[in-house]
Amino acid sequence: MTKVSETMGKELKGLPTPFVVLVLTQPSTHFKSYLDLIDFTVNKEKMEGICVTITRTVSSLKATLEARGTPTDKIRFIDCISRVTGSSVECDNCEFVSHPSNLTDISIAFTNTLNKMGEGRKFLIVDSWSSLLIYNDKKKVLGFSNFMINKLRTEDVNGFITTVQTRDNEEFIDSLNIFCDKTIKL
Repeated sequence: MTKVSETMGKELKGLPTPFVVLVLTQPSTHFKSYLDLIDFTVNKEKMEGICVTITRTVSSLKATLEARGTPTDKIRFIDCISRVTGSSVECDNCEFVSHPSNLTDISIAFTNTLNKMGEGRKFLIVDSWSSLLIYNDKKKVLGFSNFMINKLRTEDVNGFITTVQTRDNEEFIDSLNIFCDKTIKL
C-alpha cells in the first residue's frame, strides 16, 4: 500500500458522498502522488472515473498508468493539452478539448463523458487544477471551480482536485479551499 493510499483511506473516512477534496502536493512529488491517487480510486476504492489532463497528454498518461499496472479500462480521459501540442491520438475513452483556456469545453466534455459511464461510484481527478492558472486568470478559474465542484455534487461524483502547493498560489489555494469538503496534504 502506498503512502497516498494510506493517507487517503484515513482522510476520506467519515466524509459524506459525494465529496470533493482539495489534494495539495509538493512540486517534486506531484506526478507520483497523482498516479498513486488514480491507483487508489481505481484499485482500492473500485470507482470508475474521469481524469482531466492539463499537464500531460492522454497517451503519455495512459502509458505510464499501464506500465505501473493501473488498469485504464475504468477510466475515461478529458485531454486538454494534446491538441495544443499537435499530438492528439484518438482513443475510445477520451474526449479532447482544444485548449486549457476553454473552460466551457472542459465542462461540456465532463458532461458528455459522464453520460457515457455506467452506474456505481464515480470520481473526477484533475492532474493539476493550478495549471489552469497558466491559461486563465484566477477569477475565471475560481468561478469555473465553483461551477464544476457543484456539478460534481449534483451528479454524485467524488472529486479530487489536485494542485501543486507553492508560495505563488497560496491565495488561490485558500480561495479554492472554500468550495471543498476537506483539504488533504500529500
